[in-house]
Amino acid sequence: MATWTIPTKPSVGFATRIENVTIELIQINQNIGHLKGRLAHDDKLLVTARDLRQQSNEKAGELAIWQQVEEAIGSANGDPFRTVAQSLTLEHLVSPSFQYRIFRSRSTKWTSSLIWSSSDL
Repeated sequence: MATWTIPTKPSVGFATRIENVTIELIQINQNIGHLKGRLAHDDKLLVTARDLRQQSNEKAGELAIWQQVEEAIGSANGDPFRTVAQSLTLEHLVSPSFQYRIFRSRSTKWTSSLIWSSSDL
């Protein structure tokens, strides 16, 4: 059976190998640090992207509302808006809390007077 003896002084090739492995370990640790920094930056970008997506969804909801308003009352000649405004005005005029009286003043012109009931004041 062969016996092994442990040298008291490392050989030159062994010392070079230790130095090379130490340099590789330093480089690997630097790469790990760099990658951790990139991951932290990516995490910040993900949070920013999530916030922007949420803002976009909120604005899309607002846009949908304004598009519905535009479809309901918007046109080149204003007919839909006029119809809506007239119907709202008519509803207000025929409501029990609103009275409209026309009377003749001392002059020959007709004058109108708006009288609101106490519930509107």
